[in-house]
Amino acid sequence: MKSLIIIFGLSLALLGCAPSSNNPNTPTPVNPNPPTEELEVITLDELATFNGENGRPAYVAVDGLVYDVTGVSAWNGGHQGLQPGADHTASIERSPHGRSVLRGLRVVGKLE
Repeated sequence: MKSLIIIFGLSLALLGCAPSSNNPNTPTPVNPNPPTEELEVITLDELATFNGENGRPAYVAVDGLVYDVTGVSAWNGGHQGLQPGADHTASIERSPHGRSVLRGLRVVGKLE
């Protein structure tokens, strides 16, 4: 009987340690499945005008998507030397934080 109680207790303890599907610490994709067919197409020349200067919005492109970084303090005046208004795919790939810096940013278009 004593061994049954111990086995039952250990089983409950193991179940309590199992991962939960609603764990708030579970990483989520940066931008899960943005509806790219509905996004505005932005050329590199147009993107260059969205540099955050003179009251204009600040946009950056990564992996063919254009993100709004207007008002984001990390991008105010550039992010680690990267200025808004450009495609930073290669730089983001080489950075230590990778694409996580894009988490929570609004996708405003797709790069042509």
